[in-house]
Amino acid sequence: MFPLSFKEYLDFEGFELKDPDIQRNEILHYFNKYLFKGGFPEVVLEDDMDINHLRLTEYFNSILLRDIVVGRNIRESAKLIELANYSLSNVSTLLSYSKISNATGLSVNSLKEYLLYLEQAYLIYQLNFFFILSQRFNLNQNAQKGLLH
Repeated sequence: MFPLSFKEYLDFEGFELKDPDIQRNEILHYFNKYLFKGGFPEVVLEDDMDINHLRLTEYFNSILLRDIVVGRNIRESAKLIELANYSLSNVSTLLSYSKISNATGLSVNSLKEYLLYLEQAYLIYQLNFFFILSQRFNLNQNAQKGLLH
């Protein structure tokens, strides 16, 4: 099951988008709700935050265990779970593979493989960070990663 897109979320909420310029404040209101609740239909329809928290935790664990650990025959499932939690705790933070490797105890090769699995399961999205080299700037050339969920 995939979460609703923002457009689908607006439809779910019964909001009709007519003129984004005029409806800007309403759109921002719904976007903040979408970011807070997420886009899973059962969560969108439920107002009880405790039930939603349990449901989202269930989804997260199910995706990790069923789709990745079992589906990919992962031997180091505790490390994968630690990596997933670490990634989601460091959203939009610039991280290097070596820093994540040190924090999780995974080899860089296993780390790259597990991050790919998390991305393929739509739990994270990796942004490659790069610099455009210029004579004006003395920039760090180390490759780094930023992780988003």
